[in-house]
This record gives sequence, C-alpha cells and structure tokens, in this order.
Amino acid sequence: MSRTVNILVVILAILFVFILGLVHIVGIIDTMSEAPAEWKDFFVLKGKRYYNSYNIIDTSYAERVIGSVEHKVPRSADASTYVTKEGEAAYLDVGTKIYSVSGFDSAGYAAVIDDGDCYLYCTEDASPKDVVEKCGVRTLRRSVRFTSFSVGTVCNENSEYGVRISVIKNPSEMTKYLSRYVNDFRSESGAFTYDTLLKDRVYDAKYFEDGVLFAVRLPQDDGRNFFDLASITTDEVKMTFLLRQTTLPEGVSYDGAFVSHMFVELSREDYDDQKIAYQLERFELSPDGELLKADGAAEAAADNDKDEEKDGEAPTVTVRVFENAAAAVGTPYEELVVNAYDREFFDENDLVVVCVDDDAHGFDYALSGTERVSGVLKIAIDRALRSEMNDTRIAFFTLALPKKDRRGEIILPVINDPIPRDGMERRELRDVCVVRGAARLEELAEIYGFSTSLYDEDYFDAHVLLFAGDAVCSDGIDLSFVSAKKTPGGVELTVEETLPAECDFSPAYKYVAVPYLSGDLADGELSVRLRTTVEKPDKRDGGIFDRFFDD
Repeated sequence: MSRTVNILVVILAILFVFILGLVHIVGIIDTMSEAPAEWKDFFVLKGKRYYNSYNIIDTSYAERVIGSVEHKVPRSADASTYVTKEGEAAYLDVGTKIYSVSGFDSAGYAAVIDDGDCYLYCTEDASPKDVVEKCGVRTLRRSVRFTSFSVGTVCNENSEYGVRISVIKNPSEMTKYLSRYVNDFRSESGAFTYDTLLKDRVYDAKYFEDGVLFAVRLPQDDGRNFFDLASITTDEVKMTFLLRQTTLPEGVSYDGAFVSHMFVELSREDYDDQKIAYQLERFELSPDGELLKADGAAEAAADNDKDEEKDGEAPTVTVRVFENAAAAVGTPYEELVVNAYDREFFDENDLVVVCVDDDAHGFDYALSGTERVSGVLKIAIDRALRSEMNDTRIAFFTLALPKKDRRGEIILPVINDPIPRDGMERRELRDVCVVRGAARLEELAEIYGFSTSLYDEDYFDAHVLLFAGDAVCSDGIDLSFVSAKKTPGGVELTVEETLPAECDFSPAYKYVAVPYLSGDLADGELSVRLRTTVEKPDKRDGGIFDRFFDD
C-alpha cells in the first residue's frame, strides 16, 4: 500500500512541475504575442481621407449634408495593400450621412452622427484642437506620450510575419526578446547591433518600476516601404499604436535590412495591462518633381561615344540613416562610419547617407539643401552634364541631421532639373590640411590607418606634411601625388584619382601625404587640384564606381 502511495505522490509531483512549466511558457508566449491589426476609423470624401478623432461634439454643429457612405471596406481587405475608393468607410454603415462642421472648412473637418453621438472626423493635416475647444463635449480616447528608438538589424530575409508588438515589463523579458530575434541583430563579425542601445538606455529593474517597454518588429520589405510610429491612444480597455506605412516613389529606397525593431518607452501610469492593438495607415509619396529621366545625359553620351547606346533611364537613389555607430555593423558602411564618426557625434546627430546611382551616365551631382514639407524631409540634389563621359557614376553624400530636429519625417531625395555645368560645386576632398605637429598627425592616422613612426617631433622642427585624403567607395580607387607648386598664397597640391574599370563596393580611406619644408610654406595655405583618370576596360561590359562623401 505504501509503495502505491509513493508512486502516486511521484506522479502528482511530476504533473505539478509540468503544469508550472506550462504556465511559465504560456506566460512568455502571452508577453510576446502579436497584437491584432485593425483599420483606423475613416471614410473617403472627394478624394480625401477623414479620420475619427474620437472627440464627440455638440450635435448642433453638424451643419449640412456634404456626402454619405457608399461602400464599406471588405472584412478580408489588408490595410497595408488595399486601395480605398471614393465614398468608402472602414466601419460606418452604408448610407451614413456626412455633415460639415459649422464654422470650419469642410476640406479638413466633417461630422458623423452615430447612435445619437456626433463624432468629429479630420483629415491628416487638420488638427481637432480648435474644433474641440469651441464645440467639444467629451473625448473617448487620449493620446499617450512616448519615446521611441529604432535599432537597425542585419537580417536579410524578409519577415514572414507582419507587425509584431511585444510587451516587456522587466529585464528578464528584455533578454528573452533579444534572444528570440538574435539572428536579426547579430552581424557576421559576431557583434550585435543593439549593444549601443542597451548602453545608452538602461533597461534595468529601476526603469521598470515606473516604465514599460514595447518592442515593435517592423517588416521593411524591399526598402520602398517605410514604417514609423505616428501616435499611441488609449482608453481603459485598449491601447492602440498608429503605424504609418509610407511607400517611397519609384527609384527611391531605404538601404538596409528587411526588418527593423523599434523600442517604445511608456509610463506605467499610461499602461495598465490594456489590450494592445495597432492600426496601419498607408501613404504613397510623390515628390513635387519626380526623378527625372536622364535624356540630356543620353544625348551627351551619344556625342562622346558614337558606338555605345545609352538608355537614359532615371537614376536610382538609396538612403541610409545611422542613429549610432553600432547600426553600421555588418553593413558596407561599417569601416567608414565607425572610423569617422564617434559617440560624441551620434550623441547630437544622426548620420544620413544618400547614394545616387546614375546608370544613364553623363551627370555630376551636388547636394544643394534640405527642406521640411508635410512630414517629409526633402534632400535636394542638383545635377549637371559632365564634359567628359565615363561609365556608371555613383554619387555618395553624407549629412548630419541633429537629433533635436528629428521629427520622424520620411527622408526623400529629390533630383532637380539639370543645371549649367558652371553652377556645379567643384568636388573637394574630405581632409585637406597642412600637418604641423604630431597631435594632428595622430588624429589623421587613426582615421586613415597609416603609421606615424616616420614623423616624430624632430621631423616637424623643419618640415610639414601636405595632406589630402578622402573616403571612397572602393579599395580599388587610388589617390597619388602629382606635383606641389608654390602659389602667392601658399602651395597648390595636384592629386590624381585613379578609378579602376571594375571595382566592388568596399569603402576605404585614401590619402596623399607629401613632406615639405616648413620655411618654404611659412604661413601659406594648401589648395588641392584633383585630377581624375579612368582605367578603360577591354570591353565595355561593366561600370566603374566614383563615389564621394560631401559633408
């Protein structure tokens, strides 16, 4: 009998442990569950989308009928791809009347009466604030303040999932999340792209006393679809993340991994275990001026090379944004970003890299300025015909974007109309200087990777170094010394840049350092004349790359 009891106790103990483990696993799965996607409450009127602001106004402000709901979005429609029609609504029933709001322009505001309540709807560029102050009754949802940080990945496989939102309430769950998606973050060198984030943002037990963290995994597709977090709203039951999916114009893409992770910080006061959902809005950008076809380049190429036919296609443009140096790990930009931009730079700035690939040949490119327009940061790039025709040219620009000025905009390069060649800025090398001491030499040596053993303090008693260096797209590109000529203002250094007929994308630093008697230079300045030579291939079957950085 006692033996039977002992066996029963063992079985019960095993069963108890199994149930505890199952509960623990369910808890982990629940923490990392995928939030359901839903449509944002909208209707389409006269080609514009009006969204529910979740503010109820006095019914007397519903002035006159300006339209009605004619269609309802099919239940099976995918919010990320479905194209809405005129008169269509996400939730409102067919036949629902749409009213103007007394005292406000119907191009931005409308009202709908549903179950006796009058709901205020607004277009994307219209704020409900003034209307609510004048005729509001109550608000059904409130906006939640949040802070978000994106972490680049090295994942090159498109996600089979859509958007995934995970709730993280303690350091252990943060570790589990990173472990779950470890292949997204780990580069070929074994480094992790989230290291800098965890160093800068301390997600320890103290943080989770007053805060909660949401991890949002976003598919980036082919680089033409960009996701950002527009707002978070909440009531006592549900918290809703409003995500924007912006499709970039043809010819423009974001260079990077196919998925990214966004970490969103919220206060414990705002999140009290509400149900999590997200809404997805889809926008397509069309810049004021489309990326122009290189017709002029095709004509110029025909004049310079009668035997080769040019297709005149528009250039392709890629954008890469680095929020920290770690984001460059595992990318072709790793060496350049890590060497040239330190933590002090990234504490204050994000680094934007724009690459223009001109398959049509025949153009020079110059960065001319930036402009913010309706949630889009436009980067204007001017182009002009080259006097000498080479093969494929790729222009490579970098610019610092202060973090305090970041507003979550889409970054959109726009190619301007061809301008006269005289209007182009002359290309300059990145670092041009007279090295007069060991301290400056050490700074350059750290970036360009050369030995300083030949130049001690005794050297600088009677000599200086004429230095010219640049960041180039391929290790196959060379800079070489041609001549140093005295001028009334100092010395003109002539440098030859040799571009191979074929080269791969392997960014590197190239430089020329020329010894010079300090007495001959005195207090004069150094200027550089850059001469470019292209190695001709045996057959015109490949392009050369001439990339340059322009801070």
